[in-house]
Amino acid sequence: GDVAGARPLYQRALEIREKSLGEDHPLVAETLIDLSRMHAAAGEGPLVLERALRGETILRRHLQETARSLSEAEALRYEAIRASGLDVALASLSDVHRDAMPASASVAVLDQLVRSRALVLDEIATRHRTILDLKSAELSSHAEAVAAARRRFSRLVVMGPEPRSVPSYLPALEQARHEMEATERKLAEMSASFRQEMGTREIGHDRIKAALPQDASLVSYAVYSEGGVRTIGKPKRSYVALYLFPGRGCRPS
Repeated sequence: GDVAGARPLYQRALEIREKSLGEDHPLVAETLIDLSRMHAAAGEGPLVLERALRGETILRRHLQETARSLSEAEALRYEAIRASGLDVALASLSDVHRDAMPASASVAVLDQLVRSRALVLDEIATRHRTILDLKSAELSSHAEAVAAARRRFSRLVVMGPEPRSVPSYLPALEQARHEMEATERKLAEMSASFRQEMGTREIGHDRIKAALPQDASLVSYAVYSEGGVRTIGKPKRSYVALYLFPGRGCRPS
């Protein structure tokens, strides 16, 4: 409950983790989500969204990258227990401070909600479809190179740096990311289906809105934990509906 005391400590924690782990590490995301809860306690609506949605973006991308090298059951368990910036953001649209939110708040939250839908199942289905499509020996060889590069990157992220190897961790992580992206680009050049699958991963609010007929609207329902963390047991759950109208923006209910 000590917001004034917590603020400099969270800021310092964020600086330390960004410096040692990089700005896109899941532990950085967890600190961002903790900061967003602090901003919520202080009634700082815009900062709640900024920190919560940045944290959610990092964790969503990390889950996508990790799910590619996990079993479906493992990926689903990870999704069920990970920290959720989206929960904090959804809660912020319904709390007493929502009048302080910018007009674009609902659109930003809807964009993350769209991108988070069926994340694990989509990644597993993509993996199966890609395997079935890669019939030639050459494509199969490139697909295995992609899988191996993804495993190396995920392992580095999950394990983190050893205490004595912190200075060399970030260069190693960036090298692994570069190798993963390079193998993905190579396979995308050779396989139309893999190229299409890669393109569908970043479907968000803009593409959904563009696909809506002018006389239609989209209602997106979501359930979230009011504490902003998905926990085993029976946390307090709430529901929200986001209404998207072509040409008229988005509003929560």
